[in-house]
Amino acid sequence: MPFSNSHNLLKMKYKPEEEYPDLKAHNNHMAKVLTPDLYKKLRDKQTPSGFTLDDCIQTGVDNPGHPFIMTVGCVAGDEESYEVFKELFDPVIEDRHGGYKPSDQHKTDLNADNLQIESLFKAKNYEFMWNPHLGYILTCPSNLGTGLRAGVHIKIPHLGKHEKFGEVLKRLRLQKRGTGGVDTAAVGGVFDVSNADRLGFSEVELVQMVVDGVKLLIEMEKRLEKGQSIDDLMPAQK
Repeated sequence: MPFSNSHNLLKMKYKPEEEYPDLKAHNNHMAKVLTPDLYKKLRDKQTPSGFTLDDCIQTGVDNPGHPFIMTVGCVAGDEESYEVFKELFDPVIEDRHGGYKPSDQHKTDLNADNLQIESLFKAKNYEFMWNPHLGYILTCPSNLGTGLRAGVHIKIPHLGKHEKFGEVLKRLRLQKRGTGGVDTAAVGGVFDVSNADRLGFSEVELVQMVVDGVKLLIEMEKRLEKGQSIDDLMPAQK
């Protein structure tokens, strides 16, 4: 269904510098990428369904950031958004997915033809959006590729307070949040730990990262319980 772009036509009556959002207090990937010059270059473009640059960035304008993780700050309204606004999305994707470049190819362990739901879609002449570069195409760039999030609830009160906890997670390509969801903090040292990546790794690789990472986190927690150092357990960057 086409998007109504009457609001964008109204915006065209104003100069780009008048419409460029104030992003100085924002902490999301979109705010890091979008400049006045890029906004001016892309603001009059739209996808065949009518999705515009302002539609892409509105969520990031309205939501400056997140207390625990850097949010993406932009969304795609359709598959074509990633091409029409690639000068915005490509650097956002590269930043969010650990250096995943526009020339990279996504890996997958899935054969879509073996998925029952895919067969049901194809029977009605529909199919999931997918391409070799972005994998499965979803609205939020953070979920491109596999859309897979493997989460484990783990009680690590000592490690959770350790100054190197964030660095450990970064090196393992994992992320943390509270067990109540993305907007919650850990209670009683219990964290929801999951894969930070969705894109550039296959489904099996992502799950294995979580399995191996959680195993190391448990080992570190046991060390800290005994008052021992974890310096020799610090992982290399995956």
